Amino acid sequence: MTLSHLADAAIREGLTPLEYMLAVLRDETADPERRDEMAKAAAPYIHPRLASIEASHRIKSDVRDLSDAELIAIASSTGIAEETGGEGEHRGVH
Repeated sequence: MTLSHLADAAIREGLTPLEYMLAVLRDETADPERRDEMAKAAAPYIHPRLASIEASHRIKSDVRDLSDAELIAIASSTGIAEETGGEGEHRGVH
C-alpha cells in the first residue's frame, strides 16, 4: 500500500492522526525515511517524556541540627516515642 493509499484510507475510515502515523510506521512497503518520521511524530503520544523537576534538600548530618518537631517525627515513625513515654517527654536531646 502506498502512502497516498494510506492517506486515502485514513480519510475514508476516519483514522486519527496517531492511527495514521502508526499505519505508516507499520507499513513495511513504505519508504524507511517516511516510517522513521512517523515513528518520531508518534512517539510523544505513546511514550511521553518524563518531566524534570528541581529538588532541593538540606541534609542535616548531625542530630543536634534537627528541630524538636523533626526529632518527634523521627521518634514517632520509629516507635521510640511510645517506648520513652510519648511526644510530651523530651529528655534533653539537644
